[in-house]
Amino acid sequence: MVFIDTDGTIFTAEGVCEGQIAPKASGKGGFGYDPLFYVPMLGATLAEVTIAQKNEISHRGQAIRQMAKKLLGHLK
Repeated sequence: MVFIDTDGTIFTAEGVCEGQIAPKASGKGGFGYDPLFYVPMLGATLAEVTIAQKNEISHRGQAIRQMAKKLLGHLK
C-alpha cells in the first residue's frame, strides 16, 4: 500500500499471508481465491473463516494497520 502526501512524502506498508493452494475449493465466504487459499495456522481456507479472522491475518489487513499507524504519526 502506498500513500503520497501533498508535500510529496511517501508512506508504504505491506503484509504477507502465508498459505497453500488447497486441492479443492472449500467454504462459502470471501471472494476470488479465498476458497482455494488454505492457511495452515487456521486449519482452514480463507472462505471458511470469519471476516474478522481473515482481516486479522490477511495481507491487506496487515498493510492497512501499518499504514494507519504511519499516517497517525505523520498527522500529529
